[in-house]
Amino acid sequence: MACLSVAAFAQTPPSLTIAFSAGSVVPVGTTGTTMAGVLLALTAAWLLRKRAAAARTILGVAAAAAVLGAATQSAPTDAISIVPVSLVSSPTTITIGSGGGFYQFQNATSGPIIINAVTLQNAGALLIDTRASTCSPALSVAAGAICTVSVSAGME
Repeated sequence: MACLSVAAFAQTPPSLTIAFSAGSVVPVGTTGTTMAGVLLALTAAWLLRKRAAAARTILGVAAAAAVLGAATQSAPTDAISIVPVSLVSSPTTITIGSGGGFYQFQNATSGPIIINAVTLQNAGALLIDTRASTCSPALSVAAGAICTVSVSAGME
């Protein structure tokens, strides 16, 4: 009787990769964002000690903006699940579900990017639906703009 190792049953989940070239500097990333948040918190603490009225106004405006932002975000009305992904560094790879899905890629750099490749790894029966996708090689995506990739089960 042959013994099979557990590793023989491990399967790598399907993934989707977008490769692009950027014409400008990419944003600061998570470290820079964290540092900016800490600086904002320290500024708010200083304002609370020195200028309480100004601090309350700034914090109130920030809270109102957060509530307004959350209120204006709406879930998709149809049954399609949309997965948002920020394009910051190339290539960007995400794990996708075995049933596929609809993925939005937002250019989070400070300038336009050009999509070089959109590929599936360990796809099995999954295919990129080119009719429902807008991300494709040679596409120029402006800063902040979104392109989409639809992944679905292929026809047998």
